[in-house]
Amino acid sequence: AAPGAWIVGPYQVNSGGRTSYFFLSGTSMSSPHVAGAAALLLEAKPHTPAQAVRDLLQNTAVPRPLAGSSVPGSLEPVQHQGAGMVDIRAVIAAQSHVVPGKLALGEMEGRSVTRRLTVTNDSDTDQTFLPANVSAPSTQPLVFDVILGPGVASASFTPSALQVPAGASAALGVTFTEPAQAAEGSLFGGYVVLTPSGGGRELRVPYLGMKGDYQRMVALDPQFSPFGNPLLISGDDLGPSIPITINPGRFEAAPVVFSLQYSVRRLRLELFDATSGRAFGRLFEASYFPRNTASGFFYLFFWQGRDADGALVAAGDYTLRLSVQKALGEDDNPAHWEVWSSPAITVVY
Repeated sequence: AAPGAWIVGPYQVNSGGRTSYFFLSGTSMSSPHVAGAAALLLEAKPHTPAQAVRDLLQNTAVPRPLAGSSVPGSLEPVQHQGAGMVDIRAVIAAQSHVVPGKLALGEMEGRSVTRRLTVTNDSDTDQTFLPANVSAPSTQPLVFDVILGPGVASASFTPSALQVPAGASAALGVTFTEPAQAAEGSLFGGYVVLTPSGGGRELRVPYLGMKGDYQRMVALDPQFSPFGNPLLISGDDLGPSIPITINPGRFEAAPVVFSLQYSVRRLRLELFDATSGRAFGRLFEASYFPRNTASGFFYLFFWQGRDADGALVAAGDYTLRLSVQKALGEDDNPAHWEVWSSPAITVVY
């Protein structure tokens, strides 16, 4: 994160060459702060590999307190602020670093998971780091509304104190356990904090995980509309899926509406003969297809009476099959797919 609200900046105006100054907000302000911090880091430490810049900025970032909270030490969720506010002075002055700079735990499925961190002592004196887990709030399994939920993750460390000789590296094992109180599908996170026993600036590694199993999450939410999801519609308004007739010769098409609650590993649209079941190929396929950006948003496909090769089909009855493979799903596991078949679409000429 970086400052991005109410930033005073120069703004060129066509008025006699004058430069005016305005308050501006948004990523257009925060992104230059991070880019500038990266430039200052590389100027101060010109031999830093480009791939290491993000980790170093994350190691020394400062998590921000939870807005509106009266509880001391409460932090904004990790999924809101990442590693925290960038601190360029701290990253340039740092005498040690840790990789990776963040831990994506993914789906926990009721298990504890162990990740390895490597701490490097760049100074000329031996150091001992005391690891600790600083939790941030969980968020409930609501895709389009961010609401804080109960429960925080726990973490244990091996070893409990990490000794790192001067100019050397050492490994730290961190075992995470998902919060028992959180609901299935909740996101949880926090920070592994490494504090030098002799004093000095601590290092942080943010972590984030999901309680539960990605494959149990419903991508094609049937509650998207009163009529279900997906829908084969015959007009401009959402309504129940019913058989329809189209004349491709008159440029008529069959509209399919669907809404995705979660991003999916694969999305596929296929065509079949409604009577014999004969396949006419895949009309569309995409990997890592994104979810809709708001609860009332949807995708819209138009089938224009053509097969997978783009040729017009003969007159007859056809069905469309929409299939989505869930995140981290297995290709040959039917439980990892959600499949919808349309009512009959009659093609006439």
